[in-house]
Amino acid sequence: MQGSFSRTVALPAEVDAQNADAKFKDGILTITLPKEKKTSRRKLDVKLAS
Repeated sequence: MQGSFSRTVALPAEVDAQNADAKFKDGILTITLPKEKKTSRRKLDVKLAS
């Protein structure tokens, strides 16, 4: 059986869609969705008011 197939899937915000990859080999579709790199902590310098 041959033909085209389409499916739309909503991705969570944590997925880096720009670097997503899909491969089809030997009848198996493999989709790789890397997590988005987020900075969970950041340093904040506190300045004393004079």
